[in-house]
Amino acid sequence: MAHCYCSVAGCSNNKKNFPHLSFHDFPADAGLRACWVRAIRKDEGPTFTILCGSTYICSQHFTSEEKYVSASGRSKLKKGTVQSRFLWIDWGSVSLMRTTVTT
Repeated sequence: MAHCYCSVAGCSNNKKNFPHLSFHDFPADAGLRACWVRAIRKDEGPTFTILCGSTYICSQHFTSEEKYVSASGRSKLKKGTVQSRFLWIDWGSVSLMRTTVTT
């Protein structure tokens, strides 16, 4: 986890420079994973491949309503959450654009 980098275009957050941020793996569920890929405006292919344990999205792309702190003190995402905070979206209107997927 020491070499975590955020996969969102325009985001340069990494675990080394921002140790207070949490970094979240892409979900295993294919439908939810597709929503995450669509949300970050990338396509899986030669220039972007999702690898378990090495492809992350940092916590700055999730609202506080989309996260919770576990009993062990770790930041976790609520089930079905899709990141919604990006430079290309007015962050003040994020609550209107929040998306969740139920499985």
